[in-house]
Amino acid sequence: MVKYVLKRLLMMIPVVLAVILLLYVLLTLAPGDPARIILGEDAAQELVEAKREELGLNDPILIQYGKYVAGIMTKGSFGNSYSTGKPVADALLERFPTTLGLAVSGLLVMSLIGIPIGIISAVRQYSWIDNISVAVGMIGVSMPNFWLGLVLIMFFSLKLGWLPASGFYGPAYWILPAITVGVNSAATLMRTTRSSMLECVRQDYIRTARAKGQKESVVVMHHALRNALIPIITVLGMQFGILLGGAVVIESIFSIPGLGKYIVDSIQTRDYPVVLGGVVLMAICFSLVNLAVDLLYTAVDPRIKTQFQGKKKRKREVKTG
Repeated sequence: MVKYVLKRLLMMIPVVLAVILLLYVLLTLAPGDPARIILGEDAAQELVEAKREELGLNDPILIQYGKYVAGIMTKGSFGNSYSTGKPVADALLERFPTTLGLAVSGLLVMSLIGIPIGIISAVRQYSWIDNISVAVGMIGVSMPNFWLGLVLIMFFSLKLGWLPASGFYGPAYWILPAITVGVNSAATLMRTTRSSMLECVRQDYIRTARAKGQKESVVVMHHALRNALIPIITVLGMQFGILLGGAVVIESIFSIPGLGKYIVDSIQTRDYPVVLGGVVLMAICFSLVNLAVDLLYTAVDPRIKTQFQGKKKRKREVKTG
């Protein structure tokens, strides 16, 4: 297991390097000159060229790429912001807890809604509960989360005045953004839970458990749900990674000072070090989430754990033989 974790961590290195290279190419093709934006539209061309030389923008892409990667590998630095001149790493780490809190709260809402409804819908297939759940799931998947966020602001903030419309400074501020990002993902989780549970409740071991007189709650929660958890965990991991990197629109709607909004603002000002550092941080987080999901597989399903143990035993037999 330790070798597997180390292998996955080493595999993250070429992924991050490829992400940085792709970003450099895209940012080079993007319109706009960072030096011109910093100095203003009325600045003399000589000053703009001097600023470009100072920022290293006149170097070839591969040279800029090499310097950036070397800075990360040797100093752990993502460079300095063009706008503020301060280290990008400090600004990212300052805003990352806010984005992480939004993702965790959204994941909690998604789990509380999607998993129970998916279980009930599968156990009572073709009932009115199932039909309503399927219909609501289709609506939830099709509904844009930014539209839901605006509706929630208009109703709960402007009309009723129950909840604040912007910011992220306490539990009351978290409710509307968490519901906005969680409801859309809950529809996907509900559909996955329902389909996975339907496959399990039709298996022979479920009929055997019921024939032995097991309580229905034990049959559903212990036997069926435990064997249906692999696809559910996969969706939870993917959605959590998406929430970490894709809550940009929600942060903008609710004026949340998170990582996504910071990157969007930096794109508008052509602050390339911030954009690069933010996307690299998101890529690392997404890779770590996928690794955590794979490790959860072994804790949930003993069959996967025995596969790792079986590989070790086969290697020992080969060595001893």
